[in-house]
Amino acid sequence: MDNPEKYQYKRDEIICHCGADIEEYFALSLSSRRAVLREMMEFILDSRIESFASFLRYCLSTGQDEWFDIVANNNTLVIKAAIDSIYQENHPKEEKKDYLADNIAKVKEMAKKG
Repeated sequence: MDNPEKYQYKRDEIICHCGADIEEYFALSLSSRRAVLREMMEFILDSRIESFASFLRYCLSTGQDEWFDIVANNNTLVIKAAIDSIYQENHPKEEKKDYLADNIAKVKEMAKKG
């Protein structure tokens, strides 16, 4: 990958020998994971993603393998918290209505009318 002039093998074309794990060579460094997480958070906030499932579906359907890896193995809590916050902003809870007080008032009014 560092030499674009050379043939670029796909991961599934690489054959490992003697117990080598090719995924270790493609693993993101800590600073790279932070950069990818930041990119993901910007996408979530800018796109106003309201559902963790929707975000996972986006990662899978668009081939965002690095994003999916980070969602599946790291930082799930912060991602879910951001998505939940957006949902809460877009769907504020209605103020709790005091149904008991309303019913008492209706009963009193009905009692006055007989």
